[in-house]
Amino acid sequence: MWLTRLRLNPRHPAVLRALADLQAMHRLVMSGFGSVGSDRARADLAVLHRVDVTREGGLLLLIQSAAEPGEWSSALPDRVLLPVDDVSVRSAEAVLAAISSGGVFDFKLRVNPTKRLQRDDPEGRLRKGARVGLRGTMEQMAWLRRKGASHGFEVDEVSITDAEHQTERGTRRASNQLVLEGVTFSGQLRVVDAEAFREAITSGIGSGKAYGFGLLSLARQGSQPH
Repeated sequence: MWLTRLRLNPRHPAVLRALADLQAMHRLVMSGFGSVGSDRARADLAVLHRVDVTREGGLLLLIQSAAEPGEWSSALPDRVLLPVDDVSVRSAEAVLAAISSGGVFDFKLRVNPTKRLQRDDPEGRLRKGARVGLRGTMEQMAWLRRKGASHGFEVDEVSITDAEHQTERGTRRASNQLVLEGVTFSGQLRVVDAEAFREAITSGIGSGKAYGFGLLSLARQGSQPH
């Protein structure tokens, strides 16, 4: 597994487009992996990403992948990155191998928490089985704990940021707009099943993985998750 950190130029037109359009950001991320000859390139390469705002107000693009990416400075448009020597690409295999049950980590996770409707929408807009976003804090917290139970971890401490009514815009075939509910969890977790937890890290958590959701960032206590 490989981890990439890129500092984006917030004034570059390509970056502005990517921030406003989920599909554009997806294309920008995948440009670092060249042509892989597959319609499922993101899933095949286990590519996950997230854009974080730094304390100084900069834009940090985090990318995780099963394959080592190419040369980012040549894959991306000129001046998208700030500066070239700030690009960081490193293997995370040693980190994965060191994970064991009982380990405690600080974490950050941006997700698209959803549920499937158990009955038709009374207003007739959605049918039973349709997937809808969870907006209430209690529902979102319960979603995280369920995911933890199935992915080998327990949450000891957690907070939610930009949870209420936060949307991500992109492209949908029917309406030309894709809206996904974005929720960022941060806090402290404890590993209870190392194998299941490693799988959660490499595969991501929840839906919307092509659009900047599901990347679980870890750090030892007291460090900054990345």
